[in-house]
Amino acid sequence: MNEDLVRRLRAADPAARVALPTAADDAMREAIMATDVTTDRTGTVGRRRVRRGAVVAALATVLVGGGAAYAGFHDWYRGGGGVQGLTCMARWDAPADERSGGPWLSGDAVADCRRYQELTGLPPIEQPVAFHVADDPATYVAPRDEVPQGATLVAADPQDLARQELEGSLGDLVDGLGAQCLDEAGAVAAAHAELDRLGLEGWTVRSEERPADWPEEECALVGFAFPQPPADGATAAPGGTATPANGREAFEPEPRTLVVHPHAAPDRDTLRGQGVGEVVYEIRDALRAGIADACVDLDVAERIAADALGDGHHWPTVVVEDPAAECTRVDLTGGGSIQVSLRGPRR
Repeated sequence: MNEDLVRRLRAADPAARVALPTAADDAMREAIMATDVTTDRTGTVGRRRVRRGAVVAALATVLVGGGAAYAGFHDWYRGGGGVQGLTCMARWDAPADERSGGPWLSGDAVADCRRYQELTGLPPIEQPVAFHVADDPATYVAPRDEVPQGATLVAADPQDLARQELEGSLGDLVDGLGAQCLDEAGAVAAAHAELDRLGLEGWTVRSEERPADWPEEECALVGFAFPQPPADGATAAPGGTATPANGREAFEPEPRTLVVHPHAAPDRDTLRGQGVGEVVYEIRDALRAGIADACVDLDVAERIAADALGDGHHWPTVVVEDPAAECTRVDLTGGGSIQVSLRGPRR
């Protein structure tokens, strides 16, 4: 495996900003070489009607979820979603083979776990609630009367769905914030435009030089504020902000903050043929032509996505009805596997 490609993929992925141990790097190398789920694309604005920025995401198993969720393709959604995903269980002390999960889907933990339980044939969760346990950033969903002592319930936020769409846009392959190669000024403007489009208020966008150990690349990188590896056992995050102990913001030590790193992301097309599966480009192109560059409703978009994905493994397709939308929006992201998200109207 080309070591420079590994470095470029790591530098290109906002989800990989946490310090990865050597084993994680090895897993990334194996995933890049053994699967067709590493990504690339440039893109057109399509129906989003906003300017888009640049960020790239390496689709490697170390980036979303983890543990037993990656035990095998035959039962991909069992075991849980690791520290950055969701772990769902009908009883709190359920063993791994009675748990389901994976990456967040819609942004609604309870609804997402309902779907994971259905996909794995596991029983529904009675009176489900989402929560965190002490010193564990993972999100769990279990029956309310089985929430362990000391756990913190996760209150639903009205902006959860919009935040999830932002996360998808950051790593999108089709026409989102991850789809274009922009300079610093263009990426900052695109990030602000995306926050405005999604109605996400109180967010900050700032620029930072890329870390010294990142190779210089053609494009700006847009991602969430992320923790740097602590020095000498320190626990403080960049800027002196303490890293939250729990929840998705454990991976965003400066909540509601996007960072633009100039010359930090390669153009996706430069990765083509370097361990990047051609099938990803084919799926991207089909989604771009059939959904992003057209104006279709959710039913048509679902059929196009299903045809593009075929029979290969992928995370569950996210389908969110948005009656106020004129056309369906599409994101193609990944972490261990491809994931398509569709948001639009039904007619």
